[in-house]
Amino acid sequence: MIKIAVVSVLSIATGALIIPYLPATSLFAAHPISMGVFVATSIGAVAVLQRTSEADKAQEQRANNLEMHAALQAIATVAAGMGLYAIWGVKEATKKPHLTSVHGKAGAVVFGLMVGVAVFGAMIKNGVVPKKFTKVHRGVGFVTLFSAVAVAALGLVYYTDKKQRGGVIAALFGLAALFGLYNTVSPKFAAKKRE
Repeated sequence: MIKIAVVSVLSIATGALIIPYLPATSLFAAHPISMGVFVATSIGAVAVLQRTSEADKAQEQRANNLEMHAALQAIATVAAGMGLYAIWGVKEATKKPHLTSVHGKAGAVVFGLMVGVAVFGAMIKNGVVPKKFTKVHRGVGFVTLFSAVAVAALGLVYYTDKKQRGGVIAALFGLAALFGLYNTVSPKFAAKKRE
């Protein structure tokens, strides 16, 4: 139950960050909207794997959670691809050079990492790569997710109207605090701290 609540709050908060870009009347607006969906579903994909109850530890439930994780990450990958396509199209239409800002360069690296992590996870799930590499997948996945949030924050802060920046920064810190709180109060994390 706590998983659903946390993912819902994180998704709503991420969604609120893209409200200034709605309705998407331009290709440019599709970039932050798609990336907002990417970040929200990536957070959901991570949260669904956190074992916060005894029921989550059952083999069948773990398999269901893994399927949900894969589905959410597939949605996130498509959304990120749409966001990349949108901004690439804007740059082409305006004859501006690609990947000139820190946000753009870091975003390209994060996109590559995200696709790599998704493919690597699928390879582990399908037995192409041994399961012992799950910790590598998980670690790189967390780094990629936090990097994606940082790149999104950089883009939002840099490209958002000055009047809205305070709200955007507060919302991003709120997202980080909620995610940190969730991981702090989850029984799995608490058990690790006691050991």
